Amino acid sequence: MIQVGDIVRTSYDQRPLVVIEVADGCRCPDYLAQIDCDGSPCDHERNCDEDCPMTRHDPTHLHLVCVLAEIHATGRWRKTDHRHYGGYAHKTEHLLHCIWQGGVTPSGNPDEIRILGHVAGSQLPLGLEA
Repeated sequence: MIQVGDIVRTSYDQRPLVVIEVADGCRCPDYLAQIDCDGSPCDHERNCDEDCPMTRHDPTHLHLVCVLAEIHATGRWRKTDHRHYGGYAHKTEHLLHCIWQGGVTPSGNPDEIRILGHVAGSQLPLGLEA
């Protein structure tokens, strides 16, 4: 499962990225659906959230915030360095695929994020259950 500190590579960019935030369990509609929303059937025009009647029963997905590994290595990055990726779900332990827009990039390639490893020196969760 993806976690903060993982090194990833996307279909869009072959440079390694480091995950700095993970939001799991989301059911929001994809970006284009939100933009094109006319308020049907919920009357919440362009205020889509996890309670959207069109997606509330869909499988959950992840949103990630990443920075380039070379910037992460400096230990100093700004919000302008953040790269946001939304609508991804685990396909395998080390592969995420986008569930939005057919799961393909504009060039027609699969929209995927590969987990390559973990940043040295970052802590992993212990996995202890209470």
